[in-house]
Amino acid sequence: MFEQVKEQLSDEIFYQEDDGILVLSDCLKILPLIPDETISLIVTSPPYWNIHKYNNGNEIGYGQSLDEYIFSMENVFKQFHRILKQSGNVIFNIMDVQRSNNLVRLSDLIIDISPLKLRQRIIWYIPNKMPVVNDRYLVNKYEQLLHFIKSDSYVFNPDSLRLPKSIWAKKDKRKWKFNEKGALLGNVWEIPAVHLENPPHPARFPEKIVSLCIEGWSNKGDLVLDPFLGSGTTSFVAKRLCRKYIGIEVNKNYLNTAIKQLQGVSGNLFL
Repeated sequence: MFEQVKEQLSDEIFYQEDDGILVLSDCLKILPLIPDETISLIVTSPPYWNIHKYNNGNEIGYGQSLDEYIFSMENVFKQFHRILKQSGNVIFNIMDVQRSNNLVRLSDLIIDISPLKLRQRIIWYIPNKMPVVNDRYLVNKYEQLLHFIKSDSYVFNPDSLRLPKSIWAKKDKRKWKFNEKGALLGNVWEIPAVHLENPPHPARFPEKIVSLCIEGWSNKGDLVLDPFLGSGTTSFVAKRLCRKYIGIEVNKNYLNTAIKQLQGVSGNLFL
């Protein structure tokens, strides 16, 4: 599958290794080039709606109206549905936002436009979430990981998402009959946010989240896609966990950072 995808994207590749490729482009230009039902897992954290500028404003998210943003995401999800295998999974990070003293429930809007089936919502609790100066509402300390599937025959590796009995038993003193393999994680994950300083990135995807998603909803050798790659966490973790990867990103500086992670070297690349 990977060689087939790589051949289709050969004119667009910015960086490649034996087990993965990176593309410098808008994902809406690249996703239509990926063959049908070739992707096993999509893990991504798209640009926030109208909060951060990642690429001089010429991008999904910044400067868009709500309708424009949702329309962009609808087109993205149409491509997700087409390129995802029947056994595939999508983990999509989204944050509801406050606008003009109203809560905009972006998560619900994304669910409404998705042709994929929502399997579950995972709450990402962020203990070090940046404070917001206001006197009308509390600081939002969580985001959501929306888990979508294409069919009921999706890949799921529950034993990769367990707390060892030795840890769980200490946390819960009640008389439960413990699974000897450990307790399956709940749908609230407490994981601190990560901020990248060079180049600056306000919302880097934490490795721990990506590791859990890749181990839980894909197998070794599977092809993992992140169409909003940012500084490269998904590709780096996919490679470390013996998966193939495709990363798409519009910002060249972030893509250079992704390459450094993949190569494990410092210095300037592809400047």
